[in-house]
Amino acid sequence: MTTVRSLATKRFLLVVLLSVIALAGCGSSHPLTVGELTSKADLICERDNAKREELGRRVSTASSLRSAGVLEAIAESAPRVASYEMGAVSELSELQPPSSLSREWDRLVGDLRELAKDTARLGEYAKQRNATAAEQLLAKSRGSRQRALSIATRHALAPCGRAN
Repeated sequence: MTTVRSLATKRFLLVVLLSVIALAGCGSSHPLTVGELTSKADLICERDNAKREELGRRVSTASSLRSAGVLEAIAESAPRVASYEMGAVSELSELQPPSSLSREWDRLVGDLRELAKDTARLGEYAKQRNATAAEQLLAKSRGSRQRALSIATRHALAPCGRAN
């Protein structure tokens, strides 16, 4: 027979267990050093870049989006690549940069998020066989790519600057 005391003990242990799980899922409660941030971000971005290379290999020999098979390759690969990129952006956004890098870190993560969304849009345009819209999207996203590369270069985050 369960007593009131054993129920209270079980509830207490459940609350403690859930609290531990919740805290384990949270990022660092203190800002990372520049070295820690660079190390963690580089690992995330290197993993994402490796996954993204598949799409690059499939379309790198084409001179334009209108070349044979390019839109089909993008339509097939872009949704998966966008998913990888959004996962990487989610991981990067959980890192807490030192206060001296906070503003630029937020810009970098924001640009990478926008580029991941553009990858998903690119896949949709490719499925629709709309090379014109795809070309316009790529031209529009140049600014985000350049900003991401500039910030990443300034802060020795080279793998994060190779987005899209």
